[in-house]
Amino acid sequence: MSLRRRTIALIPVSTLACMLIATVAFAPTPAVAQTSDDPLPITPELVYATSGTVHNSLSGSTAFDPIDDRTWVGFCDPAEVDPEESYGEVIIEACDESPSSQRMVWTFDDQNVLAELSADDIVSARFQMTADLAWVDEVDCRQGALELYTGADWSQEPTAVSTYAPSGCDGGARTWNGYFSFDATELAKQAASGDGSLTVGVKAADETCMACGWNRIKVGALQITFNRAPADPASIRVGTSYPGDLPCTSTPQWLNSDIYASAYVADPDTPYHSGETVTATFEVFPAGQSPDGTPIFQRTATERYADARIAIAIPPDVLNDGALYDLWITSRDGYGKESGPVRCTFGVDRTDPEPPTITPVVGGDAVYVATEPRGGAGVPGYFWISGGGSDVATYRFSGGTSASCGTGSAAPATDTTGFSFTPDSRAVFIEGRVVACAVDRAGNWSQTTTYVFDVGSSDTAVATPPAITVSGASSYGYGSTYTSDITLSADAATPYGEVTVSEGSTVLGDATFDARTKSVTIPAKRLSVGSHTLTYTYQAFPGAPRWSTRRSSRWSVRSSQRRRRSAARPRSARP
Repeated sequence: MSLRRRTIALIPVSTLACMLIATVAFAPTPAVAQTSDDPLPITPELVYATSGTVHNSLSGSTAFDPIDDRTWVGFCDPAEVDPEESYGEVIIEACDESPSSQRMVWTFDDQNVLAELSADDIVSARFQMTADLAWVDEVDCRQGALELYTGADWSQEPTAVSTYAPSGCDGGARTWNGYFSFDATELAKQAASGDGSLTVGVKAADETCMACGWNRIKVGALQITFNRAPADPASIRVGTSYPGDLPCTSTPQWLNSDIYASAYVADPDTPYHSGETVTATFEVFPAGQSPDGTPIFQRTATERYADARIAIAIPPDVLNDGALYDLWITSRDGYGKESGPVRCTFGVDRTDPEPPTITPVVGGDAVYVATEPRGGAGVPGYFWISGGGSDVATYRFSGGTSASCGTGSAAPATDTTGFSFTPDSRAVFIEGRVVACAVDRAGNWSQTTTYVFDVGSSDTAVATPPAITVSGASSYGYGSTYTSDITLSADAATPYGEVTVSEGSTVLGDATFDARTKSVTIPAKRLSVGSHTLTYTYQAFPGAPRWSTRRSSRWSVRSSQRRRRSAARPRSARP
């Protein structure tokens, strides 16, 4: 081969950088989630090799930096190179003194994006190299070719081949431009199915001549086009204020007319697909109906950025009072992939609960009945709230001349919900007043119940009767049972509450009032001989005031018991 047929092609580094940006890292139109069937183009991810190795037929294997080192591949014979030619000395220095062939291997470790993907996520992949110097034959137009292999197993068939020709040569091969691109889709899928590591090797198809494939390689990179489905919608919320303030689960949340629903929608590809947005489709079905049918309501909403909460409003006219509904939510990314559906249940309740009942509770310092003045300024009374319906969740209450449910306190609705109210001096001259409202599970409020009573003054107050009165004998013989009768105050129109009989910290008996008078019996021999003071404590229900009274009784040994003891006593021995 004459010197005039040996031609060296060079692409300056600055030009190469521009080519890499234009060819490898192209930027499609910013992703905006579509609701049509035409998905957007996916921006590929460029992954650079983490290590590299050259295998030279003479010198063996040597590591190289895959980012910063220029390394050649193919066959090189320094004798063919004229040092006077352009870049001749560069090639001679790279190839060393003796003819040899050289192959290159790039490794992508398990820290790259492949470790996060499955094979199905990968749309395509290409292994790309850039060369800044090549040996080409512009006279005979001999084509060069580089081959891509899996790892460094050169005995197998190449997975891809890139053929090129000198500038101005025909023959079907592309003109050498310093850019090589191999289809590596299957290699990337295999890596994703494993631990994400990938090793590829490149060599000249013919390692007997320099024009057959000698190139000085600058950079090797893997370009991966992939897309994963967005995550299933999470943190689903519904409520009557935007964007929903209550968790929506399989346990129904009951709501009234103004209903909002939202879900947090995330996409694992957000760090890679710049500008991608995700849509969420909300569908409402009657509870228990298959989502394959026609929803009674459907709406798709889009957030400008992925990883965001997407919210909608559900029109009240599509929902029936008292009905249960299933809400199904599916997210879809800007490239056409959908998440799995997620379901929760909510109910609609637009019916206000009934007004509750307010009852003055026996056992407090004063029982404020409506029929006579009791207590006084600064004397607290306790009130019991009940009723409203089976779905009441909360009671709201307040006391005073300007009392209202809206400005009052709230407590969970139970069988024993109550509150204390202390009238002030104004109530003595005007009236005592407490109010209560029932709030159901959907947030509907009842009408206000108002309870009005007279607050006594020092001249008019009628003493509050004792909560309980105790009757029974005051003297008992040791060994007999002790029974006392406890009568509940008539202020309790329907008997309720419990009485406990104790001595000190020892509880001796108790009874629950289901009648006006209850009996409590203390077992025989539970109390020793002597005087005992028993405490009778009444409480309407847990949380209500306690009211106590004491009663003293004496346990003695009867004469018959004394005689039996004397007969049992042994006589003294006589001398």
